[in-house]
Amino acid sequence: MEKEGIASPFTSEDGYHPLIYRLYFGRLISIETLVVLDKIYNYVTMDSDDIFLEDVSMLIKKYRPFVQITNKMRHISENFYK
Repeated sequence: MEKEGIASPFTSEDGYHPLIYRLYFGRLISIETLVVLDKIYNYVTMDSDDIFLEDVSMLIKKYRPFVQITNKMRHISENFYK
């Protein structure tokens, strides 16, 4: 099984929401996970035409100051796809 690049969970394909957002909508990951990943990869944009993505993006941006990431979190995230 081939691993996909780290950018793939953050991009939409074939008209679907990005994987990271689908996991959040399905309650498989928390808002804190989205915020930590955004602090590391800075993937959230506010220029979406999709009302769901726009609301979640706003929530992530407002939640960012309250979530602290550690070096261990950063290390795990950056080495996950190596």
